[in-house]
Amino acid sequence: MITIIKHLTLLICLTISSSSFCQTNPPRLNWLNLGVGGFNDNSYTGPTDSNGGVSLFLSVNFLRPITTKTQGEKNILNHGFEFRFLNHFMTINESHWMNYYDTDLLYELSFGRYVRFNVSGGIGLLKYDEEVIIFPTPPYTTIPYSKYEKHYTANFPFEAGINLNLLKGFGLGVGYFANLNGKKNVNGFFFNLAFGRLRYS
Repeated sequence: MITIIKHLTLLICLTISSSSFCQTNPPRLNWLNLGVGGFNDNSYTGPTDSNGGVSLFLSVNFLRPITTKTQGEKNILNHGFEFRFLNHFMTINESHWMNYYDTDLLYELSFGRYVRFNVSGGIGLLKYDEEVIIFPTPPYTTIPYSKYEKHYTANFPFEAGINLNLLKGFGLGVGYFANLNGKKNVNGFFFNLAFGRLRYS
């Protein structure tokens, strides 16, 4: 829980730092995404046959037109920033969940009005559990056991999706995400609900 709070605090700080980008004269879009999906970790080799689990998705998006026109309603090509937090987790056994905490800053391009296509990439930080096999020293016991350690690594996130903006302030979408790094390459799909200013009219 403390780890989630720390990552959300970082997400909020990054959001506040974007205020200079958002406080401009051109019309702008901003919204909150809440999502859930599934992920896959191809690098995982552990006691279970599964190498995937559930992902919880939270992001804040700030976009504005690339080319400002007289009427903001005509702007369908936008760019800006996405601040994203994901919590991935999978069951190892009855007493342990393996967790991944992913906090990212992405540059986003989007095209469309009622149906919006978006692609984004950037940098981030991934915290993950690493399984370590311990081999005890006799004569106490000779049975190996697993220990889970926390590790951090720099992250290069990618995201692509399509959103249906049903209303000016509400939409839904699906997307694909991937996190590229030298330790834990996680990827998956998600379904999200969006709340905020999703289109100009």
